[in-house]
Amino acid sequence: MGESGQDIIESIYSDMLKDIPTHSDTLEMYADTDDTALVLVRNVWKEGGNLKEREYAYVIGGVLPTEFECGDKVPVRFHVEAEKYTKANGELR
Repeated sequence: MGESGQDIIESIYSDMLKDIPTHSDTLEMYADTDDTALVLVRNVWKEGGNLKEREYAYVIGGVLPTEFECGDKVPVRFHVEAEKYTKANGELR
C-alpha cells in the first residue's frame, strides 16, 4: 500500500532521479490516475543477500524528508541530487 493507503498500481524504479519521468510525463503514461507519489526507497539486506526491510521517504510538497519513515537519516547525497533536479526541472512531484 502507498502512503495514502491506496494500492500501488505501478512503480517506476531508477538509481538516479534524473532518469525518472517528470510528474506530467508520468500522468500521460498512466492516464487513468491523477494520484502519484515520488518516493525514495532504501532496501536493507541481511547477510546472505536476503531482504531484511524496506524503508520509505515520501516527497511531500516538493521536499525530500531528512529521515525515512523508520527514523533512519536520508543520506545527504540524495538531497544534493534532489536540489539539482529541482533547479533543472522544477518542483519534485
